[in-house]
Amino acid sequence: MVDAEIGKEPLRKAVKEYGAEIIYDYNIIPGMAIRIPAGSDIRRAVAYFEKVEGVVSVQRDRVYHLTDPVPVQAEVM
Repeated sequence: MVDAEIGKEPLRKAVKEYGAEIIYDYNIIPGMAIRIPAGSDIRRAVAYFEKVEGVVSVQRDRVYHLTDPVPVQAEVM
């Protein structure tokens, strides 16, 4: 995810410099999904992209299921 005011250009440049690939460039949210080069260390890639101007969050890809249970949280008074 990127800061909408800064835009995606710094991230696009960083993706190219890292040798990564843009998989999705979302239009309805200020973010994109990328694929890092094969053999790259995911922790180093996350650290690299977190430092890119305008990047506000970096998350690993994961799958959400609509049927996954939602944990119940007790209300504390």
